[in-house]
Amino acid sequence: MNHDDVQAWLDRYVEAWRTYDPALIGDLFSEDVEYRFVPWEEPTRGRQAVVDAWLEHKDPPGSWQASWEPVALEGDVAVTRGVSRYFEADGPPKRTYHNVWILRFDAWGRCSSYTDWFMPEPQPDTTSESEG
Repeated sequence: MNHDDVQAWLDRYVEAWRTYDPALIGDLFSEDVEYRFVPWEEPTRGRQAVVDAWLEHKDPPGSWQASWEPVALEGDVAVTRGVSRYFEADGPPKRTYHNVWILRFDAWGRCSSYTDWFMPEPQPDTTSESEG
């Protein structure tokens, strides 16, 4: 894997998320993938289990925007950073997350280990103090 390979994988990930096409989702991952939605929980194990998990928790079309880029690569392990934004029905951002993913790839460029480390962006303070 090189920088361009990882970026291409990230772009395919976003496309798979946008379409929720089971074939596109499955093609991202090795048969024996360990997928951690959060680092402290047991991983979802196996390609079909990951596809099923994605399909069980779909985000509505147009309700999010995301981009990622590789920041470090060592052998078959990549570290990426990205931003995911979720929007209210009328358009303004509802939540923004900053993500770091740790990815391990197999010899065919499929992800065999995925861990998402994310931080929510602080919400603006909408309270105001009364002047007296």
